[in-house]
Amino acid sequence: MSTSSPRFPEVQRSNLTDQLSWLLQRKLDEEELSFDRAYSHITLDILGYDLGLGTMSDGRGDFGIDYWVVDERTATIFQFKSHDFTEALDPNFTADSKYLSDLPRIDNLLTHLNEVPAEANVKVQDFVKELRSAVHRYSLTAHATEAPFEITIFFCCLAKKFTDQAAEEFGRLAKDKNILWGDQTLHVAIIPIMIDDLISERWRESNTDWRTSSGQRDDKIELHVRGEMISSAKSAVFFTNAYDLVAAFDRFGYQMFEPNVRCELKRSKVNEP
Repeated sequence: MSTSSPRFPEVQRSNLTDQLSWLLQRKLDEEELSFDRAYSHITLDILGYDLGLGTMSDGRGDFGIDYWVVDERTATIFQFKSHDFTEALDPNFTADSKYLSDLPRIDNLLTHLNEVPAEANVKVQDFVKELRSAVHRYSLTAHATEAPFEITIFFCCLAKKFTDQAAEEFGRLAKDKNILWGDQTLHVAIIPIMIDDLISERWRESNTDWRTSSGQRDDKIELHVRGEMISSAKSAVFFTNAYDLVAAFDRFGYQMFEPNVRCELKRSKVNEP
């Protein structure tokens, strides 16, 4: 995901929101999923997570952990908060504080990894065991003294924004924190994913023309070259600021990688058989 979401003209935002609504409705109709499960599946797909590579644990006793992926150095947790969109998706929905109720439960679970609550469901118990094993293995590596084990929580809410009170509360809950488990430090970060973040990521993936997020035609990217540049007739090798690349990605999405055959784009002509 990009570090920021481009601002769309209201007409384009409306069109992109309609596309998101259509995707959600198709999940409801074709796969007969509940609206909250349809939302979680679509969100994972848009953000590039393969449903089968992680574990879905949504349900009673999940302690707010709806989906997770644990690997050698990191763990990723998804918390999904939806509402009934079977009639229509409200693109301007505002989430109040009740949508944040599960974040303290996740925090408590991570803070007390050795004390799994008895009411935790089987999948969440498996998650804790898997996380503890991964952290233990990581603590035995040379990297453990250089960097903490990273845990990222994506708080995915089908809303445009928070109420003022909820925004203030989320700001407190979402502050980065370090948790000590044995001798190993766990660094926990919480990242919000709202409606505009989803439609932005969807736009970045589907943009197959040299148009910016505002709909303007443009085919130029400004990069500040550092040091000497090695160039030939068809290529150029140079160092540039990461910020310049992020800014270009926000303007054009994955279109800026279209000519690169090493980049697997689902809608790219380069990748067609």
